[in-house]
Amino acid sequence: MNERYLAIVVALALALFVIVSPAAADTLKLKDGTSIEGVIKKVEAGKVFVAIKDETKAFNLSNVDSMDFNSEAREIVRNMQELDKAAAEIKRLLSQTQTNWIAKQPIDPKDEPAWLAAKETFRKPLLLYQEIVNDLYFRVLGRVDEYNGLMKQASKMYVGIKGVRVGSSLVPVDVERLPLRKYVPAAWFDTIFVDAYNLGYSDATERGRSRFEK
Repeated sequence: MNERYLAIVVALALALFVIVSPAAADTLKLKDGTSIEGVIKKVEAGKVFVAIKDETKAFNLSNVDSMDFNSEAREIVRNMQELDKAAAEIKRLLSQTQTNWIAKQPIDPKDEPAWLAAKETFRKPLLLYQEIVNDLYFRVLGRVDEYNGLMKQASKMYVGIKGVRVGSSLVPVDVERLPLRKYVPAAWFDTIFVDAYNLGYSDATERGRSRFEK
C-alpha cells in the first residue's frame, strides 16, 4: 500500500476517532426485533461475528435485519496498524526463507519437517493479513449500502420545468449508485449474494416445512 495514501487514511480515521465516543458500539438488529451491541468483526460462512465484551458471538446472516456501524474509526486505525505489522512480518519471513531455502532445492528428506514448519510459520501472518483486509472490505460494503440507500431517497426528488415535458432529478444518473462489483472481488461478490441467498432460501424453506408439519 502506498505510504502516503496509508498516512491519509489513518489521519482521517484518527479524526473520526475524536468524534466517536469511546463507548460507541456497532448495533446488529435481528429480524425478531432483538438489538445486539458490540463490534461487528466480519461476515463469513453465512454468519455475522460480533465481539461483545470479552467474547465473540456468531449470528446467522439470514436472521439479520440491519447493521449499524458506530465503532468504525477505532477499528480502522487498529486495522491499519495491524496490516503494517502483518506486512512487515511477511516481508521478514520471506527474506529469511529465501536466504535459508533457495539454495537447498531439492531438499534432503530429513529437511522436510523443517520446510513444513517454515511453511506453517509463513502461513500465519498471511491469514492475519487476509482477515484484516476482509474486515476493511466488510466496512466498505456497509458504506456502499448506506450510500445507495441515501441516493434512493434523493432520487425521489424530481422537479419538472414549466413548459417542458421533462424535468431533472436531484441525483444525476452517473452517481445514483455505487456498483458493488467495483469494490468487491468477483469471488466475494458471489459469496455475498449467491451463498447468502441460498442460505436464506434454505432457512425459509425449513421454517415453512416446520409450520406445515405442525
